[in-house]
Amino acid sequence: MVNKVGAVLFRRKLGIIEILLVSSITRKRWLCPKGGVKKSENFLEACHRESFEEAGVKGNIYSNFPMNFLIESKSTVELINYPVIFYPLEVTYIYKEWPEKKRNRKWININDYNSLIKEKDYITVIEFFRKLLPTLPSDKVN
Repeated sequence: MVNKVGAVLFRRKLGIIEILLVSSITRKRWLCPKGGVKKSENFLEACHRESFEEAGVKGNIYSNFPMNFLIESKSTVELINYPVIFYPLEVTYIYKEWPEKKRNRKWININDYNSLIKEKDYITVIEFFRKLLPTLPSDKVN
């Protein structure tokens, strides 16, 4: 059962697609925001909350385009894989202050993702999102 959701944060800027990555706290890698779904939330509410908490942004979720992946996580003993549903989220507002401001955030051209993302799990997420992009409507959803 999936109990984690995440967001591929993006914006359209002068005809270029940029994605927003955040740094992880423990392993110092660049990734997309993700986290658990609280009992009182649905997946979309959790996606909005995680995007704000980890990246300090809000935006529009393309709820009709869920992307399911296994993401690697390091426990105290071993590496484990767990399922995450990622949604494309087009950023409409960037906060100066947010709950997890200790994380760095960085906008990059979607074609340059390999310069920051080194882990296969997140490379797979971004490559899938790149293929999905042409099918996303340019006016939004949720």
